[in-house]
Amino acid sequence: MIELTNIRKTYFTGELEYQALKGIDLTINPNDYLALMGSSGSGKSTLMNIIGALDIPTSGEYLLRKKPIHELNDNQISEFRNQEIGFVFQTFNLLSKLSALENVGLPLLYADGIEKEERDAKSPNWVNELRPIVF
Repeated sequence: MIELTNIRKTYFTGELEYQALKGIDLTINPNDYLALMGSSGSGKSTLMNIIGALDIPTSGEYLLRKKPIHELNDNQISEFRNQEIGFVFQTFNLLSKLSALENVGLPLLYADGIEKEERDAKSPNWVNELRPIVF
């Protein structure tokens, strides 16, 4: 389901270069559970940001359901995140002016052809409609 091949991520600050990921190979199959553990600065967050398409690798190949995510442009990545990936952040990142139900239904705002009435009807059951990637 998720295949990472030789994923590298390098950050540059002026003339300084920091290699956060140095050739990660990882396969996560359907229904796998995965825990990333390591010391601070070991690349856990960088790897999760790449898997979640919040960041792109410097090099390497990222396939999700055999789609080459590393080749998508910004608009395609936004659509991919909307359709394929869900996030649960350590800090909730909820919009305080929205109710919990409105926060759950927020991704439906970006789905084509879904009107407010349908979105409001779907939000309570939204979790059942997700195609989760469990790892």
